Amino acid sequence: MATFPTELIQSASTIESINDGLVTTTAFNGVRFTRQRSNSQMWSFTISFVIDCDPKSFKSAFSQLAQLNQSFNVVEIVHPLYKASEGPVSGNITLLANHSRGDSAVTLTGLDPLITGIMRRGDFIRFANSTKVYILRSSFDSNGVGDGTVQIYPSLRKDTPINTQMIHQNVEFTMISDDSISMQLNAPQNATFADILFVEKLD
Repeated sequence: MATFPTELIQSASTIESINDGLVTTTAFNGVRFTRQRSNSQMWSFTISFVIDCDPKSFKSAFSQLAQLNQSFNVVEIVHPLYKASEGPVSGNITLLANHSRGDSAVTLTGLDPLITGIMRRGDFIRFANSTKVYILRSSFDSNGVGDGTVQIYPSLRKDTPINTQMIHQNVEFTMISDDSISMQLNAPQNATFADILFVEKLD
């Protein structure tokens, strides 16, 4: 699997949460009904960067960008803005208990004891048995023996057993390029602003 070059990621890049949970179908009698598909939330990145080109070379630059985008079919992105916790968490953190698909709170062990705000709301994590990335819904503290309970979004996509490692540093997003690219030429400065959209690949 390719790794997206972090030097192309600028602070202007954006992240979105996509909830693809509502599926609409039509019955044989023509009556429309809906059903809810759970655990289908995905993250998307729009990676923005600048290409130095003048109007005469714009089409050539766009062709190169299209070829570049094609090479990023499935990639791992360690986003510099989201790769690490804002709290003082460190070391090998694992699940304290078995957790089931659909759980929105998980218990952790291996934390430094008695730390307030050891991880912060908005931190991204994932578990070693899956490529799915989660975000913390609230900050949390560790207790006297180094355990803690954290609320996550979305809820777990799969059963995750005790002792599964929680990844909290250099969190990798497994993404698929949706083949959507755009370029905009800022003529006075001969600067071209390019965007590539990536959507999380769910395992």
